Amino acid sequence: MAKGEKHIAIIIPALNEENTIATVVKAVISYGDVIVVDDGSTDATADIARKAGAQVIYHKVNLGYDMALFSGFSRAIEKGYNICLSIDADNQHCPEYIPDLVRPILDREAAISIGVRPKPARLSEGLFRIYTRLRWGIRDILCGMKAYDTAVLINYVHIFRHSTIGTGVTLAAARKGETITQLDMPIREREDTPRIGRLIRANWIIFKAMMGDILSGGAYAKS
Repeated sequence: MAKGEKHIAIIIPALNEENTIATVVKAVISYGDVIVVDDGSTDATADIARKAGAQVIYHKVNLGYDMALFSGFSRAIEKGYNICLSIDADNQHCPEYIPDLVRPILDREAAISIGVRPKPARLSEGLFRIYTRLRWGIRDILCGMKAYDTAVLINYVHIFRHSTIGTGVTLAAARKGETITQLDMPIREREDTPRIGRLIRANWIIFKAMMGDILSGGAYAKS
């Protein structure tokens, strides 16, 4: 890598995560530059993230998970990072797996590298897993820990403007024949309510994202 070339941008979408955001930022900051996208939080998430060493993008209102990713990845592309990596703000992911996750991209063996959790958290996640595994060989499309080659991501980043729970870019890349690698990793239990809500609401959101991909055939990739 040439001198002065930027390496990894770590994007953390966050909504009211003041209890965990400092822990996550401090855990990942040794692996790259951290960009926290505060998606309209009403607590101290932004201030705590900034004090922990992250750059912070602040949405005045809640725009949703995908738009938070869009803001973060757009900033990383603008700044010229080679690899963009997303990780959740709830401290469920294990940052020590970042080197193994990005290695296939650094070695030019993959365009996208995604984490694979031991098991789905909900029925709808299990159904989405079955669909993407059978169709694309992707075992955990909903894992929030994904790494992207920026040179490839730049062609798909607009998809984050659509509500796909962070799955649209990977599925569009799979349709185009991009190489996607997968890494098994553990996950910690979350202590409070997930960003997408409790069981019924979460299942509905995930089911809509899956059906949107099936019915549209990835049409959002062209918009």
